[in-house]
Amino acid sequence: MAAELPSEIMFDILSRMPVKSLARFRCVSKLWCKYINNPYLEIMCAKRAIVNEPMLIMFHQFPSDHPNSPCMLSYLEYTAEEEEEEEEEEEEEEEEGEGEGEAFTLQVNTKPPVMEFMCKSATYRYPNDIVLGSCNGLLYSSKGHCDDNTLFVIHPLRKECYELPPINIRNSYLRISVEETCGLGFDYSNNTFKMVSVVLREHVSGPNFYQVNEGIYTMVHVLGTDSWRKIPQVPSYPITGEGVFANGCLHWLISNERYGDHSTYLERRVVSFDVSNEKFGLINAPHGRPCGLVREQLVDLHGEVGYVYHIVNHGVEVWVLKERGWVMHCEFDQKWPLPRGVIKVLGFWNQNGDVLMTDKWKEIYVYNLESDSLDQAYFVGWEEKAAIDIRLYEISLFTARNWINN
Repeated sequence: MAAELPSEIMFDILSRMPVKSLARFRCVSKLWCKYINNPYLEIMCAKRAIVNEPMLIMFHQFPSDHPNSPCMLSYLEYTAEEEEEEEEEEEEEEEEGEGEGEAFTLQVNTKPPVMEFMCKSATYRYPNDIVLGSCNGLLYSSKGHCDDNTLFVIHPLRKECYELPPINIRNSYLRISVEETCGLGFDYSNNTFKMVSVVLREHVSGPNFYQVNEGIYTMVHVLGTDSWRKIPQVPSYPITGEGVFANGCLHWLISNERYGDHSTYLERRVVSFDVSNEKFGLINAPHGRPCGLVREQLVDLHGEVGYVYHIVNHGVEVWVLKERGWVMHCEFDQKWPLPRGVIKVLGFWNQNGDVLMTDKWKEIYVYNLESDSLDQAYFVGWEEKAAIDIRLYEISLFTARNWINN
């Protein structure tokens, strides 16, 4: 029994356990929960440098066109399979030696799912992204109401959802069309999570439209409180995409939809937001103004900001933001088995820095850094007609211990 073991032995045993197991052990008893929630255990785990590989999770909504369809979260289990010699020979002949790889399957455990929750319809505003972002093991999504965008935070380890109070963007006399971009960060100065929402008023309809000033404003919500507050700081440019949290700051790309080929759009820069002092900044991107059909993306790469420069149908560059600037991580051609079209980078597949990607059909691919090869995953056990979103989930003991000021 745990009560019969000295504290130092309990901490020593638990510090050798994977984080996913510790999350389950919290439910064994109040005493075990107390041990696992103790900050000393986090320090011991850090000293042992236990490596926790990111987990691949799937959010699926079926039927995808129904506004009240629940979203389900399931873990994807990875199984490596060596390809049969005959298949290898056929593929080599067909692709003229475009590279050998290792096939692998992803088992979708949908019965029972890890958890179910209500979220926005897949056809609302973000058709390809059920999850809007993540921070320190917490994920966030939206219910996407017509009059406000109700956000909520998901804790997969505890199987809990936390709904944020809505941001009031209504006006009793005017109809205001707005665009919102949000991000979740952690304030290390007071150990609180903060949701940041940058709201851009776009168009106002009605006879008194001139009474409303267009512009950007920033709202901040501290998880565990019951309201939002408006801060005076705003980004220098409208922002877009997922807010990537790293080194105490959130990062977004500047929205090029606002500028296009206009002369004011000089280059695609990164907007940063220091979560502690609540101030915005600007960071130059590795590339200047994009040329041709280019898709840019920010992504979390094992706790660092990654920048993806994708020349569609040609090649992909992956950069990592270090203290002294951007460093090239890898570059590879968009060749078989990658399809034509836009590729989205999900993150690092492992500690080796192999790059995990998906396409618009939600197929999964891995670029192997050491062998310079591309591999494709095969799904087992999922509904093809469901709207899905696939994410890399970075688990940590920190996430298991801290949750809404608990």
